[in-house]
Amino acid sequence: MANVLERFLAETHMSWIFFADDRVFKLKKPVRFAYLDFSTLARREAACRAELELNRRLQATSTWTWCRWYGRSALALGGCGITVDWLVVMRRLNEALTLEHMLLDHRLTLEILTISSHSRRIYRHATPIRMTPAIISPNGTQSLRQSPGAFGSSA
Repeated sequence: MANVLERFLAETHMSWIFFADDRVFKLKKPVRFAYLDFSTLARREAACRAELELNRRLQATSTWTWCRWYGRSALALGGCGITVDWLVVMRRLNEALTLEHMLLDHRLTLEILTISSHSRRIYRHATPIRMTPAIISPNGTQSLRQSPGAFGSSA
């Protein structure tokens, strides 16, 4: 990667993602949907810790951590002060190796098999959660109503 990288912001229905040089900072939005609740500082901290734990299992060689966003008279990361929020901090990966770029470049054969194999090993040991259509359907419909535009335009 070059010494100076483009800095930009990406946004999802539940996070703001800041790309800065060789790091990525993910800030959970204070939102609540049927399928997730980030409405309090404590819930966002718990979500950051859970994401960190999962991502370390999925990609142990990457740099994953979390940090406090704090402030007194100014905002900063880490250190002391009143906690304003929590962030997941990641090492920025090569954009050419994202699934999106690999798909666009028609390079997704062996790589996707490797990812699938690794995921299969992790999920093999996960505790199953029983989901029925009666549980999934109402929550899915409610979630889509709560976050219009999160999954593209409905027009």
